[in-house]
Amino acid sequence: MPPRPRPLNPSVPVERFALALRRLHRDAGRPKQQVLATAMHCSHATVSAILNGHRFPSWEQTAAFVEACRGDVQAWRSHWVEVDREISAELSPDHGGEALLQAPSSSVQHLTGRHHYKALTAQIRKA
Repeated sequence: MPPRPRPLNPSVPVERFALALRRLHRDAGRPKQQVLATAMHCSHATVSAILNGHRFPSWEQTAAFVEACRGDVQAWRSHWVEVDREISAELSPDHGGEALLQAPSSSVQHLTGRHHYKALTAQIRKA
């Protein structure tokens, strides 16, 4: 029996999105991560990181995941854009983006892609 997935915090945008993807995955009959990885053109480790809220997927990865799980891609596009904007707002220097890198470990968010670089840029500008 596979291990239980880690609990996710719905107040954290990346984790809330992962919870929604988990529901879609479950409703699709839980296709194997290797099948999803093939559809998404990534590794099964990347699929795991996305489903565990460690990584916010690109739109292309999200669309491929949704298609592989027979979901409504258009509806998911709106949801993805909403969460992407929420994450970007959190990383904005005007909205305390620097605080993410200085937050206690219990509230650290795993950043990837452009969100990672935005947070680093904010730190460089502050220095």
